[in-house]
Amino acid sequence: MSFNWKVTGMLKDSEGGVYSAHIYCSKAETIHGVDQVADFAYVLTFEPDPTSANFIPYESLTEEIVLGWAHNVDSDSNAEEHQTIELDDLGYPTIDAYDNFPNADPKAHVEMIVEAELAEIRTATAPAVLPW
Repeated sequence: MSFNWKVTGMLKDSEGGVYSAHIYCSKAETIHGVDQVADFAYVLTFEPDPTSANFIPYESLTEEIVLGWAHNVDSDSNAEEHQTIELDDLGYPTIDAYDNFPNADPKAHVEMIVEAELAEIRTATAPAVLPW
């Protein structure tokens, strides 16, 4: 099964620039005969610059564009080069697009976290089958 990526929310400023995007990644798998889902949710933060040639106003954004920022985080998008993980007020990890990210490939890093969660489930003892 493949990874499922979604943008679950965004916050914009008064100039129509997105400064926060809630990102969700999940992967489903049947393990020991039981459907399991591993997931990771985080907040990607930006410092939008409406004077930039690459600026895309909120109304023109698509989920594909925002996921591109989450996957690539390059200097040619509204998201800048590097990220770091913190926690927001609700306990979601916050990835700031201006700090150091622990991996050069943000998409691969998040998918590695999700895959590790599934690996833990795979190695756990199979649930006991009821005798009846």
